[in-house]
Order: sequence, then structure tokens, then C-alpha cells
Amino acid sequence: MIYNNDEELTRFFNQHKKDIFVGFNNRHYDDFIMKAVLSGINPKVVNDWIITEGKQGWEFPGLNKIFFLSLDLMADIPGGVGISLKEVESNLGMSIEESNVSFDIDRKLTSDEIKETEFYCKHDVDATERLYYERFDYIKSKLQIINAFKLPITCISMTNAQLTAEVMGARKRKYYDENMYDMPSCVDVKDREVLAFFENPQDASRHLDKDICGVPHTIAYGGLHGAIEKSHFKGNLFNFDVNSYYPSMIIAFDFMSRNVSKENQPLYKKIRDDRFVYKKEGNSLANAYKLILNTLFGAMGYVYIKLYDLKMNRQVCITGQLLLIDLLEKLRPYINLVQSNTDGVLFQTDNIERCREIVHLWED
Repeated sequence: MIYNNDEELTRFFNQHKKDIFVGFNNRHYDDFIMKAVLSGINPKVVNDWIITEGKQGWEFPGLNKIFFLSLDLMADIPGGVGISLKEVESNLGMSIEESNVSFDIDRKLTSDEIKETEFYCKHDVDATERLYYERFDYIKSKLQIINAFKLPITCISMTNAQLTAEVMGARKRKYYDENMYDMPSCVDVKDREVLAFFENPQDASRHLDKDICGVPHTIAYGGLHGAIEKSHFKGNLFNFDVNSYYPSMIIAFDFMSRNVSKENQPLYKKIRDDRFVYKKEGNSLANAYKLILNTLFGAMGYVYIKLYDLKMNRQVCITGQLLLIDLLEKLRPYINLVQSNTDGVLFQTDNIERCREIVHLWED
């Protein structure tokens, strides 16, 4: 159904005020165009405010008197910020349609121009609907979180990071120690060059190229990565991957965002423990709780989120790398390393039992 005049849209809106409106990039554009129409404001003026002048829709005077719940499918697609609906259409195997009708026409559209515009808009709506069903399990997880933690339904409009902050009851504070790193006493890395690299994490753009176990690695503030080039093995390879690595470090070393009160911090461990139970039971809440666990680390590094605490974000990332390097140093005599990454190592060995012993000691 297409509503091509203000009265029809207003009538439709009044019938669906309590529903959730779903779109793509709507939280930055379409929501405000719709609010403009419903408010009797020329939507072209709001369009120019957002597109031409580069301003935020919520800053436009008079739009905030209209409220409705909306869900932006772009907001939490991995790498979704800046992704276009055309890219989504391509990934879904749909044709990519463009409109030849200019946005700058200063007259009423002809009937052919209206037909072309309607076809273009309907195609984008079809793509958005396809994406909605592709992402339905994720949307279900957000609703499960809202219900499980008794949050208002308005939280459906939040990103994962914003929702996680609400669950944890975070309150924004400012800290001045983001360039400090406190290494846990259990880290036993012998390589002095690696330790020196992280002594002063002031410049997060730096990286260190380092040979570890005969494999070239890049050590940086986004994680540890290394792999041998152009190789193949015939035989067994062993992959040791840490279960919930970052969440486990946050719990074990008290790396929780300091914007979460001491009273609320145990909730994160409870969510982690409950998720293990739900996963074993096959309960879909396991995926919902995983969303919270995996989102919190990244949210601590995003300045616009209530969980923002860059020092703790770096505590997790740096410690994670050092602990894996610690493990690799201990495994070195017994393995041929193939690849290492943020939370695991892949290697060939003729002494897997000794390797398991080392890993268990490292875990403890």
C-alpha cells in the first residue's frame, strides 16, 4: 500500500500508533521525514536539513512532538554503519534498482515519474522486508532481553550497545586514565619487546610486527593476528579456542566498565553463567544473552555509549593478547603454529597430551 498524500498517511499512523515501524537507516532519515509530514512541515525542507546541510533530524524544530516506536535494521548489522540498502540488495541476490527522477525537480511529477518513483520505493521496501525476515532471530533476541530485564518497549529502538548499557544500568562518567594499562599478575610473558609495546597505550594506531613461534604476527590494539603463508598440512590440526574470552576476562579480572555500579556488576557474570545453562538446554535465550555478553566490550570503546570506559576496553584487549602470547611461549617447544587470532590458536603437534596439560595450567 502506498500513501501519497498527508491525510492518508496521518490516518494510517493514527491506526498504528502503538505498532513498531521498521525501516533501513530510518533513525537518521525516514523517521524525521515521516514526522515532518505528520506535523504539517514541508518534508523537502527536512530532507535538505539532513542531506544538504548535514544536520541531525532530531535538531529540526517542531519534529519532536510526534512520537512512534521504530526499529532501524541498519543499526546493528555487523559493519552496518554506512552500509547502503543497495549492498543489502546485492547480498540478498536482488536486483539493484535506481530512479532517474531527480530530487531537485521544482514542479509536480508527471504520471510516468510518479510510477517510476513508486516502483523504486516499493523495491526498497521489498528489500527491507527481506532483510527483516533475515534478521528476525536477532530482533527476537532484543525483545527477549527487553522482557527478561523488564525494560520499556521503547528500548527496541536502541542499538545493541545502548540496550546493553540499559541492562547493566550504566551511568555516563568521565575518566582521565585511558592511557594507562595495569597488567594482571598472572600474565607471564617473557618477551620484553612485547611488554614494552603495551607499557604506554597512548597511541592506539601503533602496531608491532613480531615473530612468535616462527610465525609472523601483528600485535596492535585491536587484537593479535598471525598466520603462516602458503602452506598445507596432511594430518591433524588442533584448534584451541577460548570460550567467551572477552566476557570471561571482564569477569575474572574485574574489567567491567566503571560506569556500572558495584551493585550491578555481578549481573554480567550471572548473564554469562545463565547463558551456558540456556545453551545446554537449547533455550533461545542463550542467543539473547550472548548479544549482551559480546556487545559490552565494544561498547566500552564507543564514546557515545553510557558504558564508555576506554581504559577498561583496552585492559581487556591488551590482556587478551598478552595471555595468548603467554600461552604460545609455553607451547612453543611442542607445536608447529599455523595461525593465532584474538581468542584462539591453531597448531600441529605430535604431543597433544602435553599441550593439553599446558592449556589446562594456563586456564587455571
